[in-house]
Amino acid sequence: MQLSISEILSQANAARKIEDRIGILRSYTPQAHLKYLLRLTFDPGAVWLLPEGKIDYKPTDIPGKESNLLSETKRLYLFIEGEKPELQQQKREMLFIQMLEGLDPKDAELLCSCKDKKLPYKNIDSKLVLETWPGLY
Repeated sequence: MQLSISEILSQANAARKIEDRIGILRSYTPQAHLKYLLRLTFDPGAVWLLPEGKIDYKPTDIPGKESNLLSETKRLYLFIEGEKPELQQQKREMLFIQMLEGLDPKDAELLCSCKDKKLPYKNIDSKLVLETWPGLY
């Protein structure tokens, strides 16, 4: 069974040593999705075109029906400056809410934090991400 992004980051956050955190992050595949999300979170050049702060959405309450953030990362470009300029802002925000409502609740919370350029994990920061994947951003 493939772990969710929030589960991967929780495991890395819980590791005591920096080397262990790096090893956990590097060990999961597909790394590209995890790296992309972390780049969007920490890269100062990646600007989210969504309002900062709390997003009003209804978390999914149907067990087994939620989607996985790993599979949704391919659609995150819709919310980044310069990636889809013709998309109307109202439509962009509606698509983000729909994505959140379809995700596992922990992944939805994580995505909201990423949008605000932070993670809810004290041991995972920009420095660790760049040590894990030098040159990511």
